[in-house]
Amino acid sequence: MSIVAETGARVREVLRRCEGGFLESVGFGTTGEEDHVDIQISQAQGWELVTVRLHGVRHFAIGKGPDIMGSFVDEVSAVPLPAGDPVWPVEVSGLITRFPGLPDLYWVRVVGPTELICLATVLTVSVSA
Repeated sequence: MSIVAETGARVREVLRRCEGGFLESVGFGTTGEEDHVDIQISQAQGWELVTVRLHGVRHFAIGKGPDIMGSFVDEVSAVPLPAGDPVWPVEVSGLITRFPGLPDLYWVRVVGPTELICLATVLTVSVSA
């Protein structure tokens, strides 16, 4: 099992507990050649705040509801996309062009009145009580 698949399994368990929480903030930033997306979800089951940080962003899209802050979270998912897999989920096919040398990616989705989609090379999830 690749490191992406192992990390993905652990992250999915944390993110599953975010369902029913609320978006606290969403940010996209760049520093030199690096870019990142930060997503904070409050009132997750068992934690006060969950922060999802993605680096090496290859695709980021947001469908904004009336308000981002306080937007209900119906579903959160993180799917590892190993570069060597011959087939990725059909929903990803229009988001990024695959090419030789493309690294392993994570596909993160937040679904609710505000919908977020991000493909990135590095995924970090932290929790605070």
